[in-house]
Amino acid sequence: QTETSLKENVESQKTQTKERTSENLAYQANIKNLVKAEDILKRAIKALKKYYDKLEAKIAEEEGAASFLQEDPSAPDTFSEDGVTYRGGSEKGGDAIQMIEFILEETIKEETESHSDEEAAQHDYEDSMGNLKQEEEEAQKTLVELKSTLAEKEKTLTAKEAELKD
Repeated sequence: QTETSLKENVESQKTQTKERTSENLAYQANIKNLVKAEDILKRAIKALKKYYDKLEAKIAEEEGAASFLQEDPSAPDTFSEDGVTYRGGSEKGGDAIQMIEFILEETIKEETESHSDEEAAQHDYEDSMGNLKQEEEEAQKTLVELKSTLAEKEKTLTAKEAELKD
């Protein structure tokens, strides 16, 4: 039983180590992807803000210049229809930026959660391995004691068999 228990213990250590390695590799790949996503989102926010700031400046400039003109022969890039002023999507740009900022915040939260989960998984693994190592050590001591006892008993048996034969 002790030998079987010891073999199962060693096998369990190997299995848990293999699973932990696999989980850690998945964690590292996930973090790498999250960091890339965060970088892309930050660059997208920066580019969109720059674009919409320029667009607003251009619209403001055109509106200022339009006050000096008597009549506009063709419809400008910005126009009103049914009480709605169309300005090339500049108002919606803020919504897009807010949406990307929200996605960035959620990505950062996911990264933080992944780090916490990985830390907890590592602690659980270390605790489990500590227990398994302790059980392995105890099983090895028990096995040594049992083998020693067996050797003594076999020696006694051999002596008694020789005595019986005499």
